[in-house]
Amino acid sequence: MKKVFGIAVMLVLAGIMPLTAGNRSLEQAKVLLFDQNWKAALAKLDKCLAANPEAKDAVQAVFYRGTCLKELGRIAEAVAAFQGFLAVSDNGVLREEAEINLVDLNVELLKRRDKLARARLKKALASRNKSVRYYTAFKLSYLKDKALAREGIPVLKKIVRSESDNELRERAKLALFRIDPRSLENVNKTDRTRGRMLRIRVVDKHTPKGQNPERVSISIPLSLATLALTALPESEKQRLAAEGYNLDTIIQTLIKTREVVRIEDEDATVRIWIE
Repeated sequence: MKKVFGIAVMLVLAGIMPLTAGNRSLEQAKVLLFDQNWKAALAKLDKCLAANPEAKDAVQAVFYRGTCLKELGRIAEAVAAFQGFLAVSDNGVLREEAEINLVDLNVELLKRRDKLARARLKKALASRNKSVRYYTAFKLSYLKDKALAREGIPVLKKIVRSESDNELRERAKLALFRIDPRSLENVNKTDRTRGRMLRIRVVDKHTPKGQNPERVSISIPLSLATLALTALPESEKQRLAAEGYNLDTIIQTLIKTREVVRIEDEDATVRIWIE
């Protein structure tokens, strides 16, 4: 019976088998999907496909079936469903969503050492859909596998060079920073922080005579400093703010004025400046 069902589904997707049944099961499945009742929705979708609905509905059912399988943690089956959908659908909106779902699924399969996941993710970087290319590059930037993450660098650099949305460009810079700070070199020649250095010097007030009082001396490119600040978790920013150090305000003030910021406490003097 399963074999017959499988053949029937393949014929439906290929457009060979005529479909005349109604789509009541599909409509019921959509309601269950809205309620996030994935298991029940999957059963309805399987019934929809088995009952030979109209071809358009069959393709939709395969897409939603992939969604259910993904949510149920049946990763490999979900990948197969979305791939089957992409093979036959010309629905632009659903195709984009299917491709993005495949990126998420293949990242998960990568963790499970799936041999094909890596190649699929590289393929997604070359998608005809710009949103899919961008999403994939951002997603890869979080991977521990830096060799694979670097595959997204050309896409991220193109975002920085060509996109008008400043927030999107900043996200791309941050992704490049996560992958490899060196990838930011010459990435944006119009950046007014380019070539400028952030200097931080901490001097101990109680150092015995004859010893170096300098606790810390840091020099980093300002563009990397601002990106590193952006990358800080909100909880860490709040902790620093609670201690009286609003780094965001300090750096933005320095960019505008270039004046030295001096912070004093009982034990040390902190000097921060840009040159």
